[in-house]
This record gives sequence, structure tokens and C-alpha cells, in this order.
Amino acid sequence: MNPFCIDRDCNAIIISNRADRKIFSLFESMGIMTIETIDNPSLPKPVADHPDMSIHPVRKDLFVIDPMVYDYYYEKLSPYRIEIIKASKNLGERYPHDCRLNISRIKNYYIHNSYSDPLLSNLFELESFKKIEVKQGYCKCSTLIINCDTIVTSDKGIYKSLLKNNINSFLIPPGFIKLEGYEYGFIGGVGGLIGSKRLFLSGDPNEFLYGNDLINILNKYSIEPIYVKGLPFVDIGSIICIL
Repeated sequence: MNPFCIDRDCNAIIISNRADRKIFSLFESMGIMTIETIDNPSLPKPVADHPDMSIHPVRKDLFVIDPMVYDYYYEKLSPYRIEIIKASKNLGERYPHDCRLNISRIKNYYIHNSYSDPLLSNLFELESFKKIEVKQGYCKCSTLIINCDTIVTSDKGIYKSLLKNNINSFLIPPGFIKLEGYEYGFIGGVGGLIGSKRLFLSGDPNEFLYGNDLINILNKYSIEPIYVKGLPFVDIGSIICIL
């Protein structure tokens, strides 16, 4: 099962420790537990808190974790009966050493370039996932998965590659997403599915220049956006759902 495409509501999520506290209150009101990330000292400070940089869920019960933060997540995830294993290499501060776990998934495909962590590549082969090779290294950052076969992206290379593989793909312009230390953040970093028909967003679509475009896409597939009114769109490194 693709862990980014879920068929029921999340029990808990892994979310950036820097996410707006109103978001934590939102999840509390929904009965969803939150596990805050720990900053990864190997990564650049602006993205050290991002879950999609340090963690990759191969299956709902198997996560691959960067060795530098393994102990923290071992303790946090043990109550959920999730097996976690260390990635084969430590992440590094600079590209391409920082993006080895930042892999996107759709259907039975994984989307990345040649810098995937070798352990993950082997696990994907064992799980019979096929690779869509792209130039982009930050593939999970670049893709917002809205259902089991539909992705929204601002990366033209990913967009074209998905269309060639008969995967629903929508292209929206880049920009107008906050990420401290960078010109702008990525669309994939603003949220993730928390149910089969519910998509969490880190900000209010009405505060996003391309919010109407995004809402129109979600409406097409009957996806309900979940967000805190008035918050700007911020790249928080997506979320990781725990079932």
C-alpha cells in the first residue's frame, strides 16, 4: 500500500515542530495525535524540521529514517507498531546528499532521480514499485498528492513525466509559498492527506495566489481541504500520516 494514499482517517501525524500552533489545535480538535519533528543537524536549518527530508514511509508499518534522528523517532513511533530502519547513508547539508529520502509516490510508482538512498531503492524493488526517473531531487517537496492517482506539482519535469505514465497531474505556477531562507517553498510541503477525501493544508487557500486553482482541482475529485483560516501558505515539509 502506498502510505501517501490512504483509505481511512489518520490516527496520528508527524508534523514540523515549527508549524503554527493553531494547526496543532486544529488536529487536537479532530482527535488526531501529533508527533512533532526534531531538527536534523545534518540538514540546512530552514528544512531541518521537515518530515519529508528525514523520513520515508515505505509502507504504513515500515518507515526508513535518517540515522541522525533514528533514536528520536524510534521512541515516538514504537507505540504505533511501526518498524523503523536506518537509511543506508546519513543525509548531508548540500544537494544531492540532503534529498536521498525525499521521494514521491503515486499508484505503484516512486518518483525520484538517481540519488535515492540505496536501501530505499532495494525496498521499492522488493515491494514491486516501479521508478519514474526525473531530474528533480526534491520530489516529495514538489508534489502534493490529493488521491491515489492524482498529483499537483509546480515542477514541469515531474508534470510531463507523470502524464507520460498516464497519471493525473496538474501544473500550477511556483512561488507565493513561504519558506524561511529561500525565495519560496514547494507545493508538496504545504500538506498531505489525512483521510481518503480530506487534505490538510498548512495555510488558507484564500491567502494563496493560486488558491482558486488548487480548490478547483480538489473540488473535481471531491477532496475536502482542511486548514486554519487566515494562515499563509507555508512549506512545513508535508506531513506523514500514521494509520
